[in-house]
Amino acid sequence: MPSIQYFDAMEFSAFLESLETEDRILVAMFLDTLAKYGPDVDGRWFKTLPDDLIQVRIGPTRQVVGSRLGLSLSTPSEPMLIRIYLIESGPNIVILNGYDKEKDRSRATQQAAIRLANLRAELCKSNLAR
Repeated sequence: MPSIQYFDAMEFSAFLESLETEDRILVAMFLDTLAKYGPDVDGRWFKTLPDDLIQVRIGPTRQVVGSRLGLSLSTPSEPMLIRIYLIESGPNIVILNGYDKEKDRSRATQQAAIRLANLRAELCKSNLAR
């Protein structure tokens, strides 16, 4: 079973708190599933980016996310576009950062999130090399 670690747990916690309640619950359920099964849980969640960076794509709607998690949601289908960046480090998964693409769909925001994740990934890798 993989271990989930956070590059900055306080920052990621603040990110989760910024989400709408329903989104926060679904992201927490996804993270629990990720902790049990690792990135092999379901390939539809993941997009591999250069330099071993993984983008988790939680969405496109709460209904779809709930269905993938084995839930039957009775609420209307609301958009949900959460992005979480991570790397694998041996048996560990390191959560680097995340953002809510539904709140800001700009390319500049997405690129900034990817740059931050890449920087943090490099820091993680350099710490492991020591």
